[in-house]
Amino acid sequence: MFALKLAFRRLARTPILSATLILSLGVGAGASTAIFTLANHLILKPQSGVLDPEELVDLGRTDQGSGFDTSSHPNFLDYQARNQVFDGLCAYQATPRPLGLAGPASAESVYGLPVSRNYFSVLGVQPALGGFFPLDPGAEPRQAVLSHRLWQRRFGSDREIVGKSFKLNGEPFTIIGVASADFEGLSILAADLWVPLQGLASPELLNSRLSSWLMMTGRLRPGVDLERAGAAMRVLASNLEQEFPEENDGRGLALVPSSRLPAPIAGPVSAFVGLLAALAGTILLITCVNVAGILLARASSRHGELAVSLALGAGRRTLVCQLLSESVVLFLTGAAAALWFSQLMVRMLVSIVPELPIAVNLEFSVDLRVVLFCFSISMLAGVATGLAPALQATRHNLMGALRDTVAEPAGRWRLRRFLVGGQVALALLLLVATGLFLRSLENAASIDPGFDFDSVHVFSLDLTQGGYDETSGQVLAASLLERVQRVPGLQKAALSRQIPLDGSGFALGGVLAADHPDSEIRRADWNIVTPGYFQTLDIPLLEGRDFESQDRASSPDVAIVNQTLAERLWPGRSAIGRRFLDGPRPEGRQRVIVGVARDAKYRSLGEAARLFVYVPLAQNYNPRLRLMVKADPISPDPAEVMRTVLAELDPNLPLLSAQPLAEAARLGLLPQRLALSLAGGLGVIGLLLVLMGVYGVSAQAAQRRTRELGIRAALGARRIDLTKLMLWEGMAAVLGGVLVGLAGAAALTHLVGALLYGISPLDPASFAAGAALLTGSSWLASYLPARRAASLEPAHVLRHQ
Repeated sequence: MFALKLAFRRLARTPILSATLILSLGVGAGASTAIFTLANHLILKPQSGVLDPEELVDLGRTDQGSGFDTSSHPNFLDYQARNQVFDGLCAYQATPRPLGLAGPASAESVYGLPVSRNYFSVLGVQPALGGFFPLDPGAEPRQAVLSHRLWQRRFGSDREIVGKSFKLNGEPFTIIGVASADFEGLSILAADLWVPLQGLASPELLNSRLSSWLMMTGRLRPGVDLERAGAAMRVLASNLEQEFPEENDGRGLALVPSSRLPAPIAGPVSAFVGLLAALAGTILLITCVNVAGILLARASSRHGELAVSLALGAGRRTLVCQLLSESVVLFLTGAAAALWFSQLMVRMLVSIVPELPIAVNLEFSVDLRVVLFCFSISMLAGVATGLAPALQATRHNLMGALRDTVAEPAGRWRLRRFLVGGQVALALLLLVATGLFLRSLENAASIDPGFDFDSVHVFSLDLTQGGYDETSGQVLAASLLERVQRVPGLQKAALSRQIPLDGSGFALGGVLAADHPDSEIRRADWNIVTPGYFQTLDIPLLEGRDFESQDRASSPDVAIVNQTLAERLWPGRSAIGRRFLDGPRPEGRQRVIVGVARDAKYRSLGEAARLFVYVPLAQNYNPRLRLMVKADPISPDPAEVMRTVLAELDPNLPLLSAQPLAEAARLGLLPQRLALSLAGGLGVIGLLLVLMGVYGVSAQAAQRRTRELGIRAALGARRIDLTKLMLWEGMAAVLGGVLVGLAGAAALTHLVGALLYGISPLDPASFAAGAALLTGSSWLASYLPARRAASLEPAHVLRHQ
C-alpha cells in the first residue's frame, strides 16, 4: 500500500507527462477492450434468462457431410420423438419474421419468432406474466408471448395484458404471457414476440420434408456429453435418410454448443472479430513499447536517486517493486480512461453499420466481464511494460552512478533503440493494412455494378402483414405501382423480391434447357420483378423485351435471363423464344425467354459473372417485396410520399424500411468498411506514438552526446555533418523497424485476402506508401532535435558540460 501511495505521489510531480501516458494507455487498452466488448456480446456472452445455458446444443443439417443449415418440420418431430440424449429438443424459425401489429391509427412492424410449443420449457425460461404455450398439439395455435421490451413499449406495461387479443398480419392472436426482462432469445437476432409454429406456417410447410426452415436446440441429459449426443443423432439422421431417401438424401446432422451467434454465420463472424482483435492488439503492443521507452528514459534520469537508495541499504527487489508499482498505477489509471474510450470506439463502429435487412440486437453494454478484461490486460501490460525498465534502472555501478559525469549505460541505450524499432515494425503493419483496405474500397467503388444507384430509393414491404393473400396482394402491388408512378418526379418505379448488393442474397434454382436437356445448370440466381425494373435501375436489355401487363398468371410463363446464362446455354445463338425448365427434373415449370439483360453484380462487387433469371411478379407471387423508386432531384421526399401513399391504400400495412439504394448496397462492403475504420484510426494513433518514441530517442541521444558534438564543432566539424550524424542516431532504429515491419506484413497480410477487392495482399503500393509515410515522418521527428543539437555554440557547450 505504501508503494502505491509513493507511486501516486511521483506521478503527481509530473502531471503533463503522467497525463500523456494515461491518455496513450487509455487508447491502447481501450481499443482492445472495444473489440472484446464486441466479442463478448456476439460470441462469449451466454444466453441470458436461460437455465444452465452450457447444457444447450444447437443442431444443424449437413449436406454430404458439410455445412450447418436448417431442417424440416417432419424431421424435427422424428428427432424429437426418437432421440435418447436430450431432455428436450425444440425448434424455431432461423430468423425472426416481420409481422404487422395492428394499432389504433396505423400498423407497426414487429419481429415475431415461430417456435415449437416446448421452446420455453426446454430453455428453462420463466415468465414475467402469464404462462407459455401449452404442450398439447391440438391447442389453439394463434397465441403469442410478448417480449418484456415490447410489453413495456407498445402496451405500457399493462399487467392485465394476459388474455387480451390483438391482430398480427390481420389475424387475431391471444396474448398468453410476457417473457422475463432478461430473456432476449437464443441469438442476437432480436424477437419482439413468439408464436407457435402452427400459428404462422402453412400446412404445406409443416408437412414437407423438403422444406428446411427450422433451427433446433436441445438440452443434454445428465451424463451425456456433446460427442456422445452427436454420435447418437447422426445415427438417427442416417435412419431417416434410409426411410425417406428422396427427401433426405445426403442429409445428416451436426451438433455445436449453443451460442448467441446463429451457427451458419458463427465461423465468419468469429474470424472477422479475430481480425479486429489482432489490429487492436497491435496498437496495445505499440502503446506498451512506447510507454516502456518513456519509463526507461525516466528511470535513467533517476539513476542518481536510485544509486543513493542502494547506497543507503535499499534492496534491488524493493526498488524494482517501487518502479513496477508506478507502472501498474499508470496502467490501472489508464484502464479507467480505456473503458470510456472503448465505448466511444464501439459506438463509432456501430454507426458505420447501415440498416440491416433483419432485426439484430446491437446494444453493446459494459458488464462485469468487460470491466474485468479491461483492468486485467491493463495490469498485465503494466507489469510486462515496467519490468524491463525497472531491472535496467536498478542495475547500477554504485560508485559510478554517484558521480555527476556518469554516462548512461550502453545496454540501456540499446534497449531503448530496440523498443523504438519494435514500435515502428508494429505501426507499419497497421499502416499497410490500412492501405490495403483503402485501395480495396477504391477498387470496389470503381467497379461497374451494372446498374445505377443514383437517386434510387428502396422501401421494404411484407404484404402478409396486412393480411393479404395472393389474389389481393397482386391487386395491391399493381395499385401501389400505379399510385407511385403518378406522383410528379417519381415516374420510374418497380417492385422486386430482392435488391442487388444488400447482402441478403437471391433465391437459388436450377435451369434445364428444353431443346438440349444434357446442358443442365444446377445453381442459378433468381429474382421476382415487375415491369419497369430494368428501366428503374438502368439495366439495358440486350435482346427482346421487358415484362408487360399481358404477362399474367393465365398467360404462358416468361422469363428474362442475363447474358452469361444465355451464352452458357445457347452460345452464339439468340436466346429469345427459347424454353427452359426451372428445375433439373422434367416436371419443372417451363418458361419462355422474352429478353436478355446485361450482366450486373448481384451478391457482391467482387463476384465473377453469375447465372441469373428474372421472372414476373404477376406469375410468381411473393408477399415480401422491395419498392424501388427513381426520383428527380427536385421531387418530394420519396419516404414521405411512400408513407402517404401507403396510408391512403391501407393504413394497416406497415412500411418496414426506407433508405437510398446506395446505402442499402453498402451492407455488402460492411466488413471492409469496419476493418478500414479500425485499422485507419489505430494506424494514425500508432504513427503518433511512433513519432513520440522517435523524437524522444533522438532528443535523448542529442542530450547524451552534447559534449561530444561541442568538441567536434570546436575541431571544425560542419553543422550539416553534425546533423547527419545525429539523424543516423535516430533513424537507424527506424530503418531496422521498417525492414522488420515489411517482412512481417508480407507474412501476415494473406490473412485479410478475403476482404480485398482487386488487389493482392502483397500490393506494392500499399507497402511502399506505409513505409514511406512512416520513414518520412520519423525522419522529421529525428531531424528537429538533431538540428537543434548541431546548432549549439561550441563555447557554450564546453563551458556548461
